[in-house]
Amino acid sequence: MLGSMALKLRKWIWASIPSLALILSSCSALVASVELKSLSELQNLADRNTELTKNKRTLITTLRESYGLNPKGTLNLLFEGWRYTLLSQRILERWQTEVGRFAKSFGNGSNQNSVQPNATLKGLKLSERSTTEIQLLAEQAITVSKQEVKEFTYKVESNKQFEATVKIKADLKIDPTKAMSHIENIFKDDETKKKDAQNSLTMSMGQNEALEATFTYSPATQGIFGRASFDRFTSNIKLNTKLRIQVSSTSDLMKKLLENSLTSSLKDQSFDNEGVNLFPYTLFALL
Repeated sequence: MLGSMALKLRKWIWASIPSLALILSSCSALVASVELKSLSELQNLADRNTELTKNKRTLITTLRESYGLNPKGTLNLLFEGWRYTLLSQRILERWQTEVGRFAKSFGNGSNQNSVQPNATLKGLKLSERSTTEIQLLAEQAITVSKQEVKEFTYKVESNKQFEATVKIKADLKIDPTKAMSHIENIFKDDETKKKDAQNSLTMSMGQNEALEATFTYSPATQGIFGRASFDRFTSNIKLNTKLRIQVSSTSDLMKKLLENSLTSSLKDQSFDNEGVNLFPYTLFALL
């Protein structure tokens, strides 16, 4: 009896080995080390292996393994995905029409403020670099009606030497009634400039105000990018950067605001250790 059972068990084990080997082979293939140097290579791989777009952990693991084989090439790929999503796919303009794709990449409940960079109140970091009066003006009287990425250039030498520059043109709508009291407070120390700004506000009633914002990213002083930056549990590929924001405008009212002593610092400021999650841009580029 026991001998018969042992014989059946041995037969079952031997019969199961091919299936088990196939399963293990398939699992290994999902996270196999593949050297990737460009977005097109990753897109081709994703076409052959749909698990990369179905499972975020699989995609991050694949990218992490690639980084171990070719750090510069993989980092270049991530920057390329970032540029492709912002410039070619125009995510800041189309995020509301690409709802499913956007939510899968950036998470449910995400909006244009989830995209880096952007020219909204949050994207321009006004709460961190302006007076209360400017914040109130922006929050209560100014809305961003349209954003367009005009330029995205980057260069990657290594994880310690890279730079990306993104230029965004934003169309702003200003509510004259809500803005007037804030304009009075901003220019309260200069009656001539206050009247000029009020006249500009009246003249611009109902028109879009143009704003140009340039965001430059370079390595932060702390937190060097490496394999530990690929976190598959939080779906995060964190790039620590030093961020420089430069703002300019060709519209009369915006120029007056930027030239005011209270607001002139908005024209050019830098922030160290600004984190950018490169993962959602890469995933968006594959969907």
